[in-house]
Amino acid sequence: MSEDHWAIDLAAAVLAGVIMALITALAAVAVGALVGIAAATAAWTLHELGVVLTVIL
Repeated sequence: MSEDHWAIDLAAAVLAGVIMALITALAAVAVGALVGIAAATAAWTLHELGVVLTVIL
């Protein structure tokens, strides 16, 4: 049984790598979504500010 120990270690390492890659991908998607929301909010705010300034001026 000890001869197969390296295979178990390899499988565990591969599984850990896959899990870490998935977590990294999910984190990247979450950060991208937050940046997109922030950019859209900033653009909308600037647009509304422009509308207000246009009405005032």
